[in-house]
Amino acid sequence: MHWNGGMAVLNKAAAVKEFSVFESAGPKFKKAVFILSGPVIGSTKTTVQSIIQNSAGLEYVVLVTNCHPSLQTWAQFPGRDWSNDDRTGFDQLEEQLLMWMGNVNFTAEIFHIPVFLISLTPRLLLTPAYSRLFPLLEPDLVRAAALWRTLHLGHQVPASGPGDWPLLPLEVQVSLREVVSSLHSLLATLGAREEIWSVGGLARQLGDQLEAWSPARNRRRPAKNRESLVFVDRSLDLASGVMYGGESLLARATQVLDRLPGHTTDVGINLARLFGITETSEEETECLLPASLASPGLCPATEEQELDSLVFDTEKDCLGLLYKNLLDKSPKKVNSPSKKYVNISSLDSVLKDFCGDYDSILDNLGTVSRASCAVQCAKVEKRDVRRKKMQSLMSQVTRTMCEGGKRVLDDMTDLVRSRRDASLRLDDILALLVFVYSSSDVRDAFPQDEEEKLRSVLGEALLKDGAQNNLGPVIEELCVNEGGDTLDEVVALNVVNSVWERLAALKQARQELGSYQSLINYEGEFTGLLGQLLADLYHEDRREVTCLHHHAGEGLGAMLMSGLGWLASAPAKPHPRENPWVLVFVLGGVTPREAAESQRLVTGVGRLSLAGTRLLAPSDSLHMTFINNSLMV
Repeated sequence: MHWNGGMAVLNKAAAVKEFSVFESAGPKFKKAVFILSGPVIGSTKTTVQSIIQNSAGLEYVVLVTNCHPSLQTWAQFPGRDWSNDDRTGFDQLEEQLLMWMGNVNFTAEIFHIPVFLISLTPRLLLTPAYSRLFPLLEPDLVRAAALWRTLHLGHQVPASGPGDWPLLPLEVQVSLREVVSSLHSLLATLGAREEIWSVGGLARQLGDQLEAWSPARNRRRPAKNRESLVFVDRSLDLASGVMYGGESLLARATQVLDRLPGHTTDVGINLARLFGITETSEEETECLLPASLASPGLCPATEEQELDSLVFDTEKDCLGLLYKNLLDKSPKKVNSPSKKYVNISSLDSVLKDFCGDYDSILDNLGTVSRASCAVQCAKVEKRDVRRKKMQSLMSQVTRTMCEGGKRVLDDMTDLVRSRRDASLRLDDILALLVFVYSSSDVRDAFPQDEEEKLRSVLGEALLKDGAQNNLGPVIEELCVNEGGDTLDEVVALNVVNSVWERLAALKQARQELGSYQSLINYEGEFTGLLGQLLADLYHEDRREVTCLHHHAGEGLGAMLMSGLGWLASAPAKPHPRENPWVLVFVLGGVTPREAAESQRLVTGVGRLSLAGTRLLAPSDSLHMTFINNSLMV
């Protein structure tokens, strides 16, 4: 609702409350509306029940969910075939809502509205409802197999390989099928008939589910608009996820500004100065001022142009556009000539015209918010040069790895020892380690003695920085998860071992691809997996991309597509570019840098949209790699 400007709708509500077991409606309220994401099971169902039973006067309950009826039924009864159009789950939930209200003659309604997508532009789509979904690394697969054995005592582990559907925890299966049903609804709206490819283990499971689901197969038969859908695992390239830099304003904003509390996509923009609230004012900490980097819907054409520039243009071009639009809408109507070169100072200068003029601010909220974002990014970077420092260090690491990489861990050890002189925290060291292990050639091995020395030095640094409360959010949370309030040598050793377990898994993640074995070429240039994949997809020769798994489906048609030599000469394998629209969906999130660079690769040769479960900043990538519970149990 924040992104779509729908907050005005909530003004009609008598009360908007947090979804919590501690909430309830007063006796005068007769109607309650719940807006939920995902199946109403487990803790979600318990919360709905508590709120209704704690509310004395409710007679009418409406529940809006993006969960498909078949998924609700299957999530309640996993033994059933989810391919059937089964509304049993919704029917039972309606009966339970009436029972919780205390009278079966009251009214309960459930609506399936598949709202799951943020469309920053038609070329960049995000699904924050699935921001926790992340490809499983080797330690996760080991835990998943152990969990299966615990839940199926006395049964033999299925013959399927690690990460295959039978061994995935139910929570992961539910999440994947949520994505399937949501994408199905989107593609049905577009009248699309998708052909599916995948790169990576979890991506393959998602592709199999979407290909085989009966409602999706029935939809594809009469659909006219052909589309290629490519699923990619983020875990195949987390080096891009922790990289700093990028030419767009969106890249700088996500790397420099803090997230809006409770959001995985939005960043916080401070408009206090424009509203006349000084930095020393107590009001500033007590109010949340309106702002919108996205589209409030006030001037759709201008907002669409600025959003496109925010995501895909260079920062210089975006600043020029924002300056021009601010100048045109300035409440002081100053006839200043447009500047050929716009910098932060000139943008800040024209922003001052809006100070205290509430009507002008709200009438041009998107432009004012984006301009304020640019100004605040510059101020933060002036105080904190960590972004530029990390860019420089990653460039240095890339050159070292290009020269053979034998001494890269030795350099990392020296960097851990000199971290305070370089104004780095251990989280920054962790980001550099992820970059090294995720971008290195899977065929190479680091010297074991250097690796052991680095681990030892990192453990010592963890103890020292922990005593001074200077660890960084990710390392600190790892320590708390491992030892609670205690940080001693045993806890430090366990944290380092846990970190290395996942780093080793990152290094081997691309081993099964047969291509893209290194993200650093012989000239010392880093190219992310997504960049390499798209370069191959959009190569002028339309050559076969060997790492792509094509989900051909079932039946005679699929068999003919795969080629039967006894019927005729085997046809060429299908290629994603045979369809007019290619949608690449990254499980685990995409970075602003990838979004901008992807469009430069396909300019003039086709229509490409990039989608991801979240918008990634380096801090997000670290959290998803080391903190996020990918098994969702």
